[in-house]
Amino acid sequence: MLIHGISPKAVAEGEPAADVLSAFMHYAGRSVFLAYHAPFDQGMLSRALKHDLGLPLKHTFFDVADIAAALLPQVNVSPSRGNASLDDWVNHFNLNVSNRHNASADALATAEIMLILLREAEKQSIDTLAQLNEKVKGYKRLQMMSR
Repeated sequence: MLIHGISPKAVAEGEPAADVLSAFMHYAGRSVFLAYHAPFDQGMLSRALKHDLGLPLKHTFFDVADIAAALLPQVNVSPSRGNASLDDWVNHFNLNVSNRHNASADALATAEIMLILLREAEKQSIDTLAQLNEKVKGYKRLQMMSR
């Protein structure tokens, strides 16, 4: 099964997972991770680190899906489905994204959306990651209370 265009043959010909994970975590250092539907990526990376290196994942993750919903609650990009997809926001912001569902293209689309959201955060006087995190937490609390 192909996930983001990586074939079983490419996986078999690749570097050992432990080597790649070690190099990636060295590269990442103490960075904050940003992803669209971040719990998916966070879970995969956490399981791989535990399995292949015996290490816990300690990095902070920010979910662009949550950030978009918290900063722009008035925008309903997915009225019939509820949870907005990356494609929904790409279309909402009229971004030109070629080769969707490719890891690099998805990362670029996520980054472009986040740049737009950072401008929106600035308009709302949100200047730090801590403030952004509080905004997202507050939004999630309101969503849970309204259910």
